[in-house]
Amino acid sequence: MPAVPPELREWLTTLLQPAVILAGVGLIMKRIDDLRDSLNKRIDDLRADNQRLDGKVDRLVEALAAKALTPKP
Repeated sequence: MPAVPPELREWLTTLLQPAVILAGVGLIMKRIDDLRDSLNKRIDDLRADNQRLDGKVDRLVEALAAKALTPKP
């Protein structure tokens, strides 16, 4: 089995290290983007839930106000 010449080994090391680093950074950036998308979806869901709750609270307040204003026999 032929030995790898030192010059070739140096070139491979010089070329592969940045490629591996770039691939790792790319994977990290993709993960961050996926997490951001997930959080944005969760925020939208929470806003929708909050709007529904606001509607329910408004109806409850109106019902309580109407009940409080109703004369008692």
